[in-house]
Amino acid sequence: MTDHTLWGILNHSKKQYETCSYYCNDKDKSRCNLIHEEKSCNSSGIMSLEFYENDLNDIVQHTKFDECWSVEAEVVNIADEIAQRHHDIEDGLEYNLILIDELVDEIKNSFKDCIIDEDKKRLEELKNKSKSIQLREYSAIIVNTLTSDVIRSSQERLESLKESLDIKTNENFYNNKIKIVNLSNKNCLNQLINFSPKVKREDKNFKKFLRDRVLNSFKAQRMDGVGNHIIKELFKAYIDNPQQLPDKTIISLYINLMSEGGLDEYKVNGKISVGKLRNKLQVDHNNRFRESNYINGLTRTICDYISGMTDRYAISEHRKLYNYK
Repeated sequence: MTDHTLWGILNHSKKQYETCSYYCNDKDKSRCNLIHEEKSCNSSGIMSLEFYENDLNDIVQHTKFDECWSVEAEVVNIADEIAQRHHDIEDGLEYNLILIDELVDEIKNSFKDCIIDEDKKRLEELKNKSKSIQLREYSAIIVNTLTSDVIRSSQERLESLKESLDIKTNENFYNNKIKIVNLSNKNCLNQLINFSPKVKREDKNFKKFLRDRVLNSFKAQRMDGVGNHIIKELFKAYIDNPQQLPDKTIISLYINLMSEGGLDEYKVNGKISVGKLRNKLQVDHNNRFRESNYINGLTRTICDYISGMTDRYAISEHRKLYNYK
């Protein structure tokens, strides 16, 4: 994985989130209310990805990490936001969480000065079309509006950056990458590829409408509840008996736990013997379960495995582990 890819990952997602909604600080005692029983919270309600900080510090020490940002990473970041609007509109219409008239009125109110006249006319015409056409076309209008604004406003910012730093060639650009990062104190970098201030305000209102009507709806919350339940039970099954993890995941676990060359004794004819590793896992799980190095490596491996599952695979795996038909 290149340093540029790592930079993109680290800057695409926040490393620290809002305080966990299940956290309760009662009389200076940190408590978790997730399952309505007395249980302490070891992280003071902080939801973070500090696990990756050591890797980041190691990268920064050995590379010119400030030069590893890219315009492409910023494009991916804003494209993800636009894609989210598309999915929320489709879900809202597909599951009848939003009425067509409501959606059209909200689009007109939120983006009244941004949508081109042709699309305004199209909004009304679509009211009498089939749902399949509405699903496609209403999303397309929003995506086109947001995308066009991003292209236009980002081009203006890039032109301004070129002038301020006298960038005339590709070489000029790469030589100025650290300068551009230093300008991030003025929100230069994370605003380089973004909506215009006006559309950003209007999109914020539209995003709130979709959150209130779609993401916070009874159907969506019930599906989220089912998803959370499945993930928790998958984790419990694997942490209780990690032998249920697939072979490649067992190998990944010991690659993380062992130093370089540590797997050599578990090789047969140059290939890692998963059978030997599973014998070691049986011993380790019985004898090392309270060792921080082992349990941290195991929980991280399980989290990585679950995070790579599709919805369909997670549901299928849950049924197999708990013998549900």
